[in-house]
Amino acid sequence: MPKPLTSFAARILMLLVAIGVVPLIGLGLIQDYYTRDMLDKLNEDRVTRRLEAALHRVNTYIADRFGELETLADHPLVRWQLLPDQAPPGQYAARAVTAFLGEGHPSFGVLLVSDGGEVMASLVESANTRDVDWNRYLDRLPFRNLYQERDRGLLGPVRLEAVEGAIVFLFQRVYRDPERNWPIGLIVMHLGIDALVELMEISEDDALVPFLQSPLGEYFPGAADGARGPAKVVASTALLEGWELVMSVEEHRLMEPMVQLRQTLAVLMVVTLAAVIAIIALFYRRSALRIRKLTEGAEAIAHGNLQWRLEDRGSDEISALSGAFNRMAERLDSLIDATVQSEKMASLGKLATTIAHEVRNPLASIKTGVQVVRENLSDPEQERILGNVVAEIDRLNRVASGLLNFARPVPTRSEDASVDEIIERVRSLVERQAAKQNIRISAEVEPSLTIRVDTNQMQQVLMNVVLNSLHAMPEGGALTFRAHQADHRVVIDVIDTGVGMAPDAVERAVRPFATANPDGTGIGLSVSHQLVERNQGHMVIQSLPDQGTTVSLSFPAA
Repeated sequence: MPKPLTSFAARILMLLVAIGVVPLIGLGLIQDYYTRDMLDKLNEDRVTRRLEAALHRVNTYIADRFGELETLADHPLVRWQLLPDQAPPGQYAARAVTAFLGEGHPSFGVLLVSDGGEVMASLVESANTRDVDWNRYLDRLPFRNLYQERDRGLLGPVRLEAVEGAIVFLFQRVYRDPERNWPIGLIVMHLGIDALVELMEISEDDALVPFLQSPLGEYFPGAADGARGPAKVVASTALLEGWELVMSVEEHRLMEPMVQLRQTLAVLMVVTLAAVIAIIALFYRRSALRIRKLTEGAEAIAHGNLQWRLEDRGSDEISALSGAFNRMAERLDSLIDATVQSEKMASLGKLATTIAHEVRNPLASIKTGVQVVRENLSDPEQERILGNVVAEIDRLNRVASGLLNFARPVPTRSEDASVDEIIERVRSLVERQAAKQNIRISAEVEPSLTIRVDTNQMQQVLMNVVLNSLHAMPEGGALTFRAHQADHRVVIDVIDTGVGMAPDAVERAVRPFATANPDGTGIGLSVSHQLVERNQGHMVIQSLPDQGTTVSLSFPAA
């Protein structure tokens, strides 16, 4: 027996795994790689679009505020408020600014700062800067330095005790003359950092979180002190004066779609692999079982069990091989039976010839002697006994003659013979005996049927068959001859209504010395079977107990 790992079925299994499972795993890894790459690109595009949108909103908002400051810096009432010698009452400037900006600006306020850095007036207050003494915090608000440095800009973030949250300041220099030759102070807009943060559309459910990073390294939104940084910075862009817009990512949220996709693909891959492995295992199991059956069958045939058969249902190669195996076993069985039968017949022929030669001559001498003695006897009882002896000697002589004919059959001389004539000749020979047994004889023969056989041998065959039929009907019955042509052969049926035979008796009917007639030799049907085969014919016997017997003889049509 082959080892499990070197058997043909195991090699098929490994081949299936190599061409089925391995490429599937490789395909899954490639798909995972390209899926990750695709999601990375989608996330990168998502970050870029989110960053650009937030940057656009913040820049637009700051640009609008600077535009308002620039317009207010040119307002006469604002200029006059910064000139002590010409300044009108402060409420006029406040009204002017309010009229320009409109009511309802809770997110920012407006201050006027002198060229010395002091807060001259709070023209507009935001919601969280009411009642703030700005000059108290001048040390934290270096307006003087701003006044000296540039025309406009941003200051902050700044944290004041009186104000909740960080504040940033947008400032614009104010000039005395329209030509802007003489700076006289600053107009400053203060707003909470939350106003800028709100522009970034922060969503708690979003994996991407925008942050404002100040020049001091603080992040907004953040903790109370603004020191908490983002989870992971994936992109950033400069905003203005050291400020940056930073896009942070919460990786567990950003990667959640990919994780879900990978999990789905992994589950699909596992299910597919399980299905493929199950199919391969089932195929391997069935193939290994069928191959093992073939091996067992070959071993059985090798040990002489010629009745072993395999299932050959299906249309695959193993089924075809099983069918060929069965046909081989059947032909081998038939060949062995034919060989054994031939050897038996040869041995029987030699034995029959020997017996016939050794028995016939002594029987002839014994018969002659008994007849002489019988002629000289006057006692009727003794004469009867010797008559029985002579009858038995005649029967033994017929047996010996039958053995001799069985062992050395007469050569066949084929000729065109009329089926009707052969049947009629046999019928005429048995009519008287049939009438004595109350047996009706009929014939149903198609006209002009001709076969190429040895006429004498065919007559002998039919005579032997008919005599067996007559013996099977001791109480009377019917004997029918039927003849018809089928394709290129002529079929002759001899049908009786006798006692019939059991199936095992039908199989033994053509064997030598198998007879149910106490007065028979058991050689008639064996000789008939041989004669039929020598004339290229076939003999088939069909019979059932109490249902009669049909003997079918078929020969090539002439």
